[in-house]
Amino acid sequence: MPDPTPAQGHPHAVAPSTTQPVERGSRPPDLFVVVNRYRLDPAEQGDFLVQAGVALEALAARPGFVTGEVARSTDDPGLLAMLTRWRDVGAYRRALSDHAVKATAVPLMYRCVDEPGAYEVVLDVVHGRAVAHPSDLARTPSRQPSSDR
Repeated sequence: MPDPTPAQGHPHAVAPSTTQPVERGSRPPDLFVVVNRYRLDPAEQGDFLVQAGVALEALAARPGFVTGEVARSTDDPGLLAMLTRWRDVGAYRRALSDHAVKATAVPLMYRCVDEPGAYEVVLDVVHGRAVAHPSDLARTPSRQPSSDR
């Protein structure tokens, strides 16, 4: 189990991951993003951040993980979000079957706001220019619009 020792003087901060982030503007075009939002009382947030740090470390150990973080809303301090980026949707789905992820990250997912949280990147900025990426959903035959409409 990772050491949830406070980092940078914050009483509930978790030491930074050793996973190397993808350089901004150089990511693969099939990047997959997961956003889980949490509505938490301030009194619950310290324990949550420790649990989230352990969960992020378990996720970071899985192939295809790119980055992960927890952010607090500056407009609503009771709203936090756990954001993870993956090489592709398959890497994310395979990570969820790992024992350590099931034991640490999945329980946190049950506490998140009930809303869609999985996103494919369809537009980003590479070397200062907006670049559109084709949707994998558009290429999935079961999601094609019916021709008889």
